[in-house]
Amino acid sequence: MLAVKRRPENSSKKVYMRVLLICITALVLVAFSNVPTASAYTQNSDYINVIIYDAYYGDLDQGGVDNDIHVTLLFDLGYYAYYEIYYDISLTLPSGLTYTYRVHVLAWYEHIRIDNEFLNHATEAGDYKVEVVALMVFPSVILDSASLVFDPPGGDGGGDPVFRVA
Repeated sequence: MLAVKRRPENSSKKVYMRVLLICITALVLVAFSNVPTASAYTQNSDYINVIIYDAYYGDLDQGGVDNDIHVTLLFDLGYYAYYEIYYDISLTLPSGLTYTYRVHVLAWYEHIRIDNEFLNHATEAGDYKVEVVALMVFPSVILDSASLVFDPPGGDGGGDPVFRVA
């Protein structure tokens, strides 16, 4: 007589469960895998370029005296969705007296224009120097700087120095 070895009845259930578990695991891995999507431009560039676009004097605070200085900065950044920048802007008077202010910028554009106003700062005749040191801290840590020398005529006290960003 031939002996036939019988499989236990729950053996086929075990095989079925294993196959089912493997299929579910494979589906989950495929569904949640990080497959890069195609885009027209995929390379980001990390850079910051600060430009002193314009600097002039005038009566910006309507105080009756042309002792205010307006400085327009342009920031050209990489190609990201979000930027965090700190910049120090300094105004050095002909006597050597320097006013420095720190500005914190959160931006969602790669080209930014910021107007800075030094109210009641142009108090001396001679050459004034504007310096900007910009530090991008997100998405990368990058430093850039720019400077400009100009000569607003005259000079008069006219009040306490005030700085504002417009």
